[in-house]
Amino acid sequence: MKRISGCRFCNIAYGGEMAFRKENTKIAESNKYFAISSVGALVEGWTLVIPKKHSCSMKNVYADKDFVEFTNEMVQILQKQYGHIIAFEHGPNREGSETSCGTDHAHIHLVPYHSLLKSLAKTNLEWQDCATTEISNQVGNSEYLFYCEPSDGWQNPVGKLHILQSPISQFFRKMIAIDQGNEEKYNYKINPDLTFTLKTIKTLKSCSFES
Repeated sequence: MKRISGCRFCNIAYGGEMAFRKENTKIAESNKYFAISSVGALVEGWTLVIPKKHSCSMKNVYADKDFVEFTNEMVQILQKQYGHIIAFEHGPNREGSETSCGTDHAHIHLVPYHSLLKSLAKTNLEWQDCATTEISNQVGNSEYLFYCEPSDGWQNPVGKLHILQSPISQFFRKMIAIDQGNEEKYNYKINPDLTFTLKTIKTLKSCSFES
């Protein structure tokens, strides 16, 4: 399985030294995927689902039945614990892209939060309806932003897709920070607050999860 030396998520996936830091504690794990809490989380419950195989974006992962099963159970646990869940991806196409937010390893964010659909509609970006399994066909080699609200687990949800003309870093993190009235906290590299990260780990590690 492809892994990259120096990649934080590869290091965590395969039990490197980063896996032993409290903030990198795995919440759940299967043969191909794992979930951790997001560093710099702006709310409790902010979780990342990450494939162990290294790739730039999730576009070719969404159709994998093992991903669907793993993410479906993760979403249901989060919904039971926290309520409404939104999901999003900053989809880069190359290593080192600004869109990757400094993490060159595919992942999707699952966040307990109210709907951002009205906020998305107010941006100057064009959004199209798209199911997760159709993202790869729609974007080709372009970078993209994807947002959805899985209502009952994860079953190929339809969401909003924007195909980027130029890279945008931490777009959805900034949207949430602005919505909270704390725009300056959006950048996890400058504000790597672990308060909600560690709370999420403590809460979700106590939940039952069958991988």
